[in-house]
Amino acid sequence: MNRLTFRIALVGLILPLTLVAIGVGVLLAWLPAMPAEIATHWGFSGEPDAFGPAWTMPLMLAVVGVALPVTFTIIATRSMTPAGPTATHKVLLVSALFVGFFVTYAMLSSVALQRDGATGAQPIGAFIGIGAVVAFALAALGWLVLPRSVAGRSMREPGTSVPLAPGERVVWVGHARFSAGVLVALVATVVLATGGVAFAIGTTGSWWLVVVPVVLSLALLGTVSWRVRVDPSGLTVRAALGWPMYRVATADVVAAGVTDVVPLGEFGGYGIRLGLGRRLGIVTRGGEALEVQRRDGRAVIVTVDDAATAAGLLTAYAAKRG
Repeated sequence: MNRLTFRIALVGLILPLTLVAIGVGVLLAWLPAMPAEIATHWGFSGEPDAFGPAWTMPLMLAVVGVALPVTFTIIATRSMTPAGPTATHKVLLVSALFVGFFVTYAMLSSVALQRDGATGAQPIGAFIGIGAVVAFALAALGWLVLPRSVAGRSMREPGTSVPLAPGERVVWVGHARFSAGVLVALVATVVLATGGVAFAIGTTGSWWLVVVPVVLSLALLGTVSWRVRVDPSGLTVRAALGWPMYRVATADVVAAGVTDVVPLGEFGGYGIRLGLGRRLGIVTRGGEALEVQRRDGRAVIVTVDDAATAAGLLTAYAAKRG
């Protein structure tokens, strides 16, 4: 294992899973002295609002404390290039360390408060606050341990200017759409959020929370499909509902070309994303994308098929504008 891989494994897996293993061991050792039923969840007020068998605590810690760090690390490493981690990768890896410590600390604190048989009589808010501060500090140290972040991908292939006859006006139109897998995941997220909001409304009566699934649904419908157009005026990327819309005028184009996008590694996900190097991404899938570099140093990246033709046409129009 080389130095780069070891540091990534140390922050994303070794330390988080070690903390979780210690926590599970301690909880199992405490079980004989615990009451049969204990508080298993605390509300925003810091008071317990759910109870269950004591053995569920080490089980929950084992499941959550292992599943989240492993998931974060797999996502980071699978999208990482040989050059090293981007800032997005590092955020995922230090999040694994944060979760490993915080979940372990929260479980141990909640059970420790109940070892006298008080069944969660003491508020837990202060303990959780302390745990969050320490977890953030550990995450900051993990950031320093990880290799220096690298920039996102640069343009793979500059656009080859498309020949245009004098006075000829050519228009290119493409579409950027979410893949079926990404769309299913996004719909599932909205469904889960709707269920969570319904539960919150039913228990608290806060009807204003209905706004959350409505906003999420509109955001999904508005960004599931994009129309990408190149014409003499420049590049226009318009969402299915007509908004949002992004434009790059021909006079503002420095270069246009083809690039390859790794959604999680470069932009941290799908949709309208901001990447390193002042890069705006309209990311609906991984792979081929159109990249347009602007005069002010910013860039627009759109994952669309036949990006080479779009880049070539935009390059031709930019050259005609000088």
